Amino acid sequence: MVNLGCVVSIEPLEAGEARVHLRDGSHVPCSRRYRAALRAAAGEGEAAVAE
Repeated sequence: MVNLGCVVSIEPLEAGEARVHLRDGSHVPCSRRYRAALRAAAGEGEAAVAE
């Protein structure tokens, strides 16, 4: 679980997975199963999604 208010960016990785970068400098993995839902929930204005 991730607090969307703390998400800085979502970095796509190989095989459809992603790495979520948080405001405190930490990062957490995101499986490809939840990546699309996370991007939709974060919205374009709240999280920069690196392509």
